[in-house]
Amino acid sequence: MSLIVKCVCGQAFRANPELAGKRVRCPACGNPLQIPLPAPTQPAQLQPLAPLPASDDPLGLGGVDLGAAVSQSPLASPLATPAPYRAPARKLSLRINPRVVLIVAGSLGGVGLLAVAAWVLWLVLGTFRGPEAVFAKARQAAQNEEWERLCGCLTDESRDSLAGMMVVAAGLMRGFGQLAAFGGPAKAQEAQAKMQPVIDVLNKHGLDEATLKSLPTGGMAGGPPAGDRLKQLVAPIKDRNRFIGDIIRAMKQVSNQAMPPPYQSDAKLDGLKIDGDTATATLIQTVGGRERREPIKFRKVGWTWKIDLGLPGRR
Repeated sequence: MSLIVKCVCGQAFRANPELAGKRVRCPACGNPLQIPLPAPTQPAQLQPLAPLPASDDPLGLGGVDLGAAVSQSPLASPLATPAPYRAPARKLSLRINPRVVLIVAGSLGGVGLLAVAAWVLWLVLGTFRGPEAVFAKARQAAQNEEWERLCGCLTDESRDSLAGMMVVAAGLMRGFGQLAAFGGPAKAQEAQAKMQPVIDVLNKHGLDEATLKSLPTGGMAGGPPAGDRLKQLVAPIKDRNRFIGDIIRAMKQVSNQAMPPPYQSDAKLDGLKIDGDTATATLIQTVGGRERREPIKFRKVGWTWKIDLGLPGRR
């Protein structure tokens, strides 16, 4: 295949392939020329190069238009420029041992359980570590009117006795409201509206009118409810701590009077004596500007100490 050579003088001619890479002189001007190496095989779709006009090829060597040849070469197109070499990306292979995962998860789970157990133990032993601690908690709850929290400081029997007294008191208030019906429809409606907060609490805790009529409410002339009567009064109530808190707030709303807390801010214990699972002390506090002293009892229930109101709730 002939090689195309073009001199600086503007003449072009063909050179035999044997001259590739050698230096020869231009037949037209005599300047030395470097015969290029053979070009890569051209694609089949390239058009054949047109010969130069006779005016540009005075020697009749059959020269061709190098400008057209270069424009048709695939090397002239930027799209044909080979892309730089890039090493293939290495994929990161992460192999996880299931046994290691189980060991780690078990260790973390064990640490979590120990932390929860330590917190519960601290709560039980720290908050109720003695009669003084549970009394301080009850006094703070009373000052903040956190009645549910205060009930948590009482023995179950004391709490149930308190709930029974609240059922009786709420039943009496509801009965007095119904007596207003004898004053006419307007009075009855007014009494109903005033007693509505108490009625809503009773209904919320399963003590609707039909249930109250079936319970041995009565009065408290013979003392707080106890024994079977107490059990019947509190049986419909599922959450007795919440019931006591709700009914105290409702009674306060109906009466529009602030109820004095059972333990004043200056309340303190004197002469505490612990005898096994029971303890006694003297409660000293100022009520109505006068110092009041009264006995107070405590009882240890499991790991915790609770306040025993001494109500006749136990049989």
